[in-house]
Amino acid sequence: MTNTARSDDHVRGDLVLHPVALTGLVVLLLNDHVLKAAAPGVVTGKLSDLAGMAFFPFLLLAARDVLLRRPPTARSAWVAAVVTASTFAAVKLSDPARDV
Repeated sequence: MTNTARSDDHVRGDLVLHPVALTGLVVLLLNDHVLKAAAPGVVTGKLSDLAGMAFFPFLLLAARDVLLRRPPTARSAWVAAVVTASTFAAVKLSDPARDV
């Protein structure tokens, strides 16, 4: 099988269907809409952060894939992970970033 076979089978934006992305999304939604109401606290807050950190890099890569019409690369995966982590850190540590 050649590399071109992969690109022929590629569906743009399909990374949001990856099991890690779907698990992160389900945990994020369940936590924010059910668990936080039932048992608010530090654990549910951190669970949202963890789920978001798992889901959002996949969302960024899928958006890149759709907009640029190119499958993600290892470099773009690293960039998506760093952008996600930096954004989460900025929101947690900076009042101006939190207000955006």
